[in-house]
Amino acid sequence: MRRAFPTCLILVIVVQAWVFLMVPTDNNGDPNDYLVIAQGLFSRMTPFTLNRSIGYPLFIKVASLDLHNLNLLFLVQSVLFVVAIFYFASSLSLPPILRCLVCVPALIPGIAYMQKLLFPDGLILSLLLLFMIQLVRRKVYYAAAIGLILTAIKIFFIFLLPLVLAAWAVENWHISVRKAYVSFCIFLLLLVPLVFAIRPFPLYQTIVQIPDFVSGQINPVGPLKELRVSCGGAAKTITDPTVLASILKHSADEYYIPLGSTVTAQLGCTQGDVRRLQRQLILYYLSRAPLFQAKKILMNVCRAAFVFPQNEHVGYMLRQKADLATRFYDDRFFYEDRQVQYFRDVGLAPLKQPGLVLLRLTAHNNLLIRALSLGILGFVPLIAWKLLKKRDVLRLAFPVVVFIAAYSVLLSWFAFIYDRYVYVNYFLWMYLIALWANETFPGLARASLAWPRPLGATSKSE
Repeated sequence: MRRAFPTCLILVIVVQAWVFLMVPTDNNGDPNDYLVIAQGLFSRMTPFTLNRSIGYPLFIKVASLDLHNLNLLFLVQSVLFVVAIFYFASSLSLPPILRCLVCVPALIPGIAYMQKLLFPDGLILSLLLLFMIQLVRRKVYYAAAIGLILTAIKIFFIFLLPLVLAAWAVENWHISVRKAYVSFCIFLLLLVPLVFAIRPFPLYQTIVQIPDFVSGQINPVGPLKELRVSCGGAAKTITDPTVLASILKHSADEYYIPLGSTVTAQLGCTQGDVRRLQRQLILYYLSRAPLFQAKKILMNVCRAAFVFPQNEHVGYMLRQKADLATRFYDDRFFYEDRQVQYFRDVGLAPLKQPGLVLLRLTAHNNLLIRALSLGILGFVPLIAWKLLKKRDVLRLAFPVVVFIAAYSVLLSWFAFIYDRYVYVNYFLWMYLIALWANETFPGLARASLAWPRPLGATSKSE
């Protein structure tokens, strides 16, 4: 029993070693943008945007020794991931067998592969685990520092700072938990009109666009028959069916959507004109089908919370690597021709390397993901019942539940539910399941560390 957690941690290290040594990275799309920014850091031409802020390019530049060794970057990400899991799990006052639950998601190939990618989400996952354990243990200053780092990586995580402020107010100002977190919820609600006013594109993607990778969603409003726009101070009407149909199609080209770069340039539209048009279309599609939009948002909240992503992006990239390794595999890469013949002379196929065999098995990654998500969903009523019955357990779980809810709501409003965005919730659900199991099966409770003081509680000396 005591060796259960070290054994699980060793398995996590083995999986990370396999990913680092055997699985190629994927540099299609966003990674190239981050590399370009990292190359141009500290120059006048650095192409910063709100989507590509300084945090991750700076990390790339430092960890890869100014891009001289990208493999070193992946090694650093893997080490940080293992350290984050170890710290997160070992900081919990739980029996070793229950700490192993926190390690389970890290053994899934798709989650492990995040550390071999030039997307910031692998680093974000590690930092979020460190952030959450600081918040649970009410080390709010450390949590705030990690929250600032995450915000520098992605502006989306600015909501972590009010979350820390709410925990700090409960701890130091003796404000009730209800008042503190109601105030936090009000802040979340205010983010929607704020984003709409300043930068409407995230809302445009969520409300208007229906990507090809999202199945089962058909906008009841449909394409427009005509679109009236005002560009360069002149009112114009667009009736081209191709342009109008593209309004609903997925695109991340914030500065030219919905018209596209060619039409935008032809009409002389400024960035302000494009944003006004995006707001116009958001309000139009929201007002014409409010029930459809409400159902879509609610469904996306549930998808994010329980890790049923709209797009299994990491899983797709991993399958691509397995497919390439299978299609272009050649025994002569590892053996001389006479060695291949020796195998055949004794009736054997040339041995495949174990790492490549494992890579082919990652085709089943999505099955593992769905099985884990369904398993978590089955535990939700049990966890909810225990949290309502045991106030001390509720206080330990409360920051985690609030984070999952807030994170899922914001993702549903401002992003599509990619798998790499929501994998962190697996680790948090495992934490909640471990709390439930610790209370339900008291015979397992042989923890060596003291439980952190409940949120809002005071010591006897106070």
